[in-house]
Amino acid sequence: WYDLYSDDVQSGGVDRVLELDVPKLPVYVRESSIVPMQTLVQSTAEKPGDTLSLHVFKGEVDNTTTYYEDDGVSFAHEKGEFYKRTISYDAARRQIVFGGVEGRLKSKFKKLEIVLHGFGDGATLKQAGKALSLAPRTHSFVGEVARPVKVSSVVVNNESGAFALQY
Repeated sequence: WYDLYSDDVQSGGVDRVLELDVPKLPVYVRESSIVPMQTLVQSTAEKPGDTLSLHVFKGEVDNTTTYYEDDGVSFAHEKGEFYKRTISYDAARRQIVFGGVEGRLKSKFKKLEIVLHGFGDGATLKQAGKALSLAPRTHSFVGEVARPVKVSSVVVNNESGAFALQY
């Protein structure tokens, strides 16, 4: 388990007594998780930025998540107006696999930012055998409540076809 605020790795199955305060409740992220995040919006009427961040937490187990979008205001999703994509973390093959897009809706995100947590300073990513240029940076999920953690990230185009990133 990763502490969301610090990226510290914690073993499960252990009781902990923690000091709590309202701005920082304990939140843990399971290894191999893929957590999509967009820029802050206050309602479905607002448009987020054009880049969807996918926070990937290194692990030794496989994991799959389904990313989904619809217009947020109608029932058009019942007629195929949605965007759905499966994203898998394959620990044995050391890759992150993006399935092909289902549905007729175009994503509101033109780009995907892959943010690697727990992969270390020497992290690498390849797409179709070509090395991607990872940028080391710091990230904080909750502003001043959490200390910035070291991550590596890269931005790729959000295309509708299936693709894989090898790490």
